[in-house]
Amino acid sequence: MSRIKNLYNSDTPIVIGLIGNLNNKLKGVGDALTALSRIEGQSKKKIELRILGPGKPDKFRALEQNLGINSRVSYDGLLKTGNKVLNWLDEIDIYIQPSYQEGVPRATIEAMSRANPVIGSTAGGIPELLPEKRLHKPGEVNQLSKA
Repeated sequence: MSRIKNLYNSDTPIVIGLIGNLNNKLKGVGDALTALSRIEGQSKKKIELRILGPGKPDKFRALEQNLGINSRVSYDGLLKTGNKVLNWLDEIDIYIQPSYQEGVPRATIEAMSRANPVIGSTAGGIPELLPEKRLHKPGEVNQLSKA
């Protein structure tokens, strides 16, 4: 219930979370950053993006700078699986999985187990978990922004 209250409390930002490897394009991190820059101006609330996963964020930091959102993105690195990841999921309001390629999306399932609203791409097994209105085609940043 506190997650829903946070979405309507004007004093606190909406925190969007994504779990994925930063070393390649497959998890859609660049798309998430672009989507954040597009919805930022439409929202009455501040929006933050937290990314959990391995890899160096250098190329994404450059994209953030170009999009003007670098103050609202944090890279949380790696956490030990289990309670640490579940606690991380409890700190976010919305989980996104804008993947280009996916198998069984374990991170999506874990986010759902923590009652996170989830938005994802149509890659791999994600459509089996989410309603159509919460899906977008991989790479379709406008659809991701609208969702």
